[in-house]
Amino acid sequence: MPTLFTEANELRRWRSSLPTDSSLAFVPTMGALHAGHERLIQEAKSMAGNVIVSIFVNPLQFNDPTDLIQYPRTLDADIEICSRLGVDAIFAPTPDEVYPPDQVQVVSAGTLGSLYEGQHRPGHFDGVLTVVDRLFTLVAPSVAIFGEKDYQQLTLISQMAAARHPSINIARLPTVRDPDGMAISSRNVRLTPTDRASATKLYESLHRLQELHLSGVTDAKELGRCAIEYLKKFDSIALDYLVCVDADTLERIGSVDHPTVALLAATIGGVRLIDNVLLKP
Repeated sequence: MPTLFTEANELRRWRSSLPTDSSLAFVPTMGALHAGHERLIQEAKSMAGNVIVSIFVNPLQFNDPTDLIQYPRTLDADIEICSRLGVDAIFAPTPDEVYPPDQVQVVSAGTLGSLYEGQHRPGHFDGVLTVVDRLFTLVAPSVAIFGEKDYQQLTLISQMAAARHPSINIARLPTVRDPDGMAISSRNVRLTPTDRASATKLYESLHRLQELHLSGVTDAKELGRCAIEYLKKFDSIALDYLVCVDADTLERIGSVDHPTVALLAATIGGVRLIDNVLLKP
């Protein structure tokens, strides 16, 4: 059974008790653990002698108060999953433990944080970077593991870590998908069966884009246009954006002649979903 910490001081004492030559892998989560998180934890186990998982629904990254209230909280079930997977410790703090008064510096996501997902969720990435920065400081891991489903978020975290926590290695894992191709997400449980069927069209559009690229089309606008036209066939899908960008900088590109990522976001049945696929020359 993992040791459960709810206070930062408890966590610090446990962290300082580990041998100086031992490695610590960190999986930050907001709980409601699913198969995607399990894959991250399994990878963490293979990378370090000790594994810690954080479970914290971060209020700073929700620009919609309703979304914060509706976010699933399943701590007992999450602890069971962590226990089954051999996690050593869980950090499940209150907001006051993560954000003590007058001790928190908000980390700006800059220009990149205002694009794509940031344009539709103002302040979201500032909240993400601020909490990850705080958790990195409190946990002091050797390596932190993230999935590529939140590709823009992971890019920003990698940049922040390089600048503020250079000793922490950022490990990236491919998106974990259900058999129908849909990216696994805590939000998926809020979809009705009908909306779930519509949601599979998001990955289908990205897969079509991949296939078109493999056939020889390299024009980024053309690739995006074909995927967007496919999604327009489904009235239940409200597409926010679908863009092809540089896989490292996330800048818009004209031609797919170097590693590229296609980013997508849409709302279905009131549930906002994101996905992406990588394109390689």
